[in-house]
Amino acid sequence: GEVLIQKFPQVEVKPTIFQFIPTVDIDNAFAFKHKGFLRALAALGKSIFSLNFRSTIYRVKVLAGILPDPYDSYSQLFSILKNFPHTVWFILGGKYGRFDTNVSLSRKPVKELIKRIDLQFNVGVHPSYASFLNGESVQAELTLLNKLCSKNVEASRQHFLRVKFPNTFKILSDIGIKTDYSLGYSNAVGFRAGTCKPFRFFNVVENREYNLTVIPFQVMDRALLDGLYLSPEKAVEKTLEIAHKVKEVGGTFVTIWHNESLSGENEWEGWKHVFSEIVKKINFE
Repeated sequence: GEVLIQKFPQVEVKPTIFQFIPTVDIDNAFAFKHKGFLRALAALGKSIFSLNFRSTIYRVKVLAGILPDPYDSYSQLFSILKNFPHTVWFILGGKYGRFDTNVSLSRKPVKELIKRIDLQFNVGVHPSYASFLNGESVQAELTLLNKLCSKNVEASRQHFLRVKFPNTFKILSDIGIKTDYSLGYSNAVGFRAGTCKPFRFFNVVENREYNLTVIPFQVMDRALLDGLYLSPEKAVEKTLEIAHKVKEVGGTFVTIWHNESLSGENEWEGWKHVFSEIVKKINFE
């Protein structure tokens, strides 16, 4: 800012205040339940064929209602985020495919979940992997989600963070998206956009600014686990370290968490309370 003012005295650099925006991606609303008879049968058969009897028994108990679905961590998330009504939940609603495996938004439990989220927080669209660079498909997914929400959905994050400049942001702007949260790393923490402050997208091809604000994120749960191979304790430490850097410059700190990472199952063993620890400490760092 100081360098800009020296070069361009007419530029006004406004001071900004630190804020924390938690976000949640729902790629798979449920691990086993509500996926339909054929999908459930196929998954059960695959589990049996692989001789993973522990997983098979666990799956059967969940489907029978004896155990809760491991990805159904919504009550815990609602409790953690009760003081953050500006949290944005991104819902994957594309057709079933290899990289788009969420439960259909037409199913009653998913509809009820979205309405619960909509009552307390903000809902964003999570354009499917298959919809990449297809404006009609993204529009269809947005329309479907809008029908389940009390207000128009105006936030977006690309599934698998698939972004092509300037095409992706042009498509989003054209269908009425006002904010995008896709710029960040899936295998590292840090500043993919080069800044921790929201900015308007500028299309250099058309030489014009869009009515679309890009809000970069700095930390994703998957990056902490798979990219940096951190323990739960080190994950909390690293996240708060980045938060402190953002706070020093009055930036906007954005995290991505997934409902499945609170399950405590499989690779997420020991991570059940990591997100709550981060949220408790984030504003005091």
